[in-house]
Amino acid sequence: MITAEDYQVVPLSASQEIIKVRSVNRAASGISRAKEILDPTGAYSNVSVFADDGILYREENTNQFTFTFTNRNIIASIIDTSVETKIKEAYARHFYYLKYGTKDLSSLITTWVSTTTGTNTNTGYFKGAGPAVIGDFATSNMKYVKVGAIIKFTSPDTREFLNNTLVTGGTDNAEDRSWAKIGAVEGDGANGGIGNLESGLGPVTLNNIIPNGSVVSAVISNLTTTFTDALKIDIIDRVEAYEEFGLRYDVDDEAWKVITLSNFSASSVFSLKYVGSTASTNLDASWWFKFTNDGNTYTVTYRSLDYVFESEGQNKFHYDAQEKIYDYKTGKSVKDTVKVLKTYSIVSTG
Repeated sequence: MITAEDYQVVPLSASQEIIKVRSVNRAASGISRAKEILDPTGAYSNVSVFADDGILYREENTNQFTFTFTNRNIIASIIDTSVETKIKEAYARHFYYLKYGTKDLSSLITTWVSTTTGTNTNTGYFKGAGPAVIGDFATSNMKYVKVGAIIKFTSPDTREFLNNTLVTGGTDNAEDRSWAKIGAVEGDGANGGIGNLESGLGPVTLNNIIPNGSVVSAVISNLTTTFTDALKIDIIDRVEAYEEFGLRYDVDDEAWKVITLSNFSASSVFSLKYVGSTASTNLDASWWFKFTNDGNTYTVTYRSLDYVFESEGQNKFHYDAQEKIYDYKTGKSVKDTVKVLKTYSIVSTG
């Protein structure tokens, strides 16, 4: 019987001039060359597994890291590489979507007027009694409809959405809602009440094609994932003075702001009840980042939310964020997918 050791030793016994290069022991070695190679480890071919004990849940956590500093440059580097980068992670966006939720627009009776379409692009404007202003020009919840915001659309009747069109309700794979992100806005989004621009384009650009007449139902306001230079300087000043403080997100201004020591709550339970409080009663529990210190070392506590899909016992999943597999044809990384078949239903929640 030939073993892995034989491949390492036998060639050298034949001649010392043989150069030994790195060899890889494949779990699928021994498969006939006439057959398509299927590697059960998933390193060299795709692996499909099935189970009927899937579980989907979310995990909300408070995490920590520490740092020390000797000058302002080190503080600035910490802000850039260890703080600001965290609001770009998926767990930060998950946290934002859950805690801040959607802003209702259904009571405004506003629809989408589709003007032009392209590849994943749709220009037009929102219409109530007439072309509706949005963003800073609006006083209703349409003020949250800005670049980066995500809009939820519903059908104007019993039809449903499928492939960027409205089809008969009950059609396979059709959905009762459609989402689109605001990609660009010209002026007030209504062209001064006229609607379309002189160029023939609509003043609002979506990143998805939405059928004409679709009803505007809700909006998820934009999450800003960068700090302003002024905020960074403020943080550096406070850290250098060994102050304790927090950072919160102001959804109305789409900006990150400081919560002073006398206002931020030490509670690990997130709450928007007293967001922005300046009563100096430690009630504001809306912090995403909390900076505390012992006079020498800073501890930064930050919030996160992950959604986890797992198998109770039939399958095991392996995921390494640092290890990427690339498609040699497209040059892009390949991601695993999880599909819930129609034959299965949610048997319990909790």
